[in-house]
Amino acid sequence: TFGQLLIEHEAIKFPLVEIATEIECARLLAYKASWLADSGLWHKKEASMAKYYAAELAVKAAMTAMRVLGGFGSTKEYPIERFLRDATTFTVAQGSPEIQRLVVARELLK
Repeated sequence: TFGQLLIEHEAIKFPLVEIATEIECARLLAYKASWLADSGLWHKKEASMAKYYAAELAVKAAMTAMRVLGGFGSTKEYPIERFLRDATTFTVAQGSPEIQRLVVARELLK
C-alpha cells in the first residue's frame, strides 16, 4: 500500500462509497416495505424488492471486501470468506433472486 492506509487510495474509496450508498438504498427499501405493512397497505412488491436487493447487495459487498483485501480476503484469518459464504446462503434462503424478480414483475403488471 506504499505506506498508506488502504482507505487512502481512490481505488479503494470509490467501491466502498458505492457499497455504502447501495446499503442505504436497501435500508430505505426495507423501511418502505415495513411502513406499508405496518399501515395495512399492500407491500408485496416492495418486500420482494427489498429481499432481492439486500440479498444481492450482501454478496456484492462481501465480494468487494474480498477484492479490497486481496489474498487476505479469502483466508480464514479474516471474516470476509465467511461473510461471502453467509451472503450467498442468505440469497437463496430469502427466496431465490429469480422468484423475487417474478414477484416484482407480477406486481408491476397489476
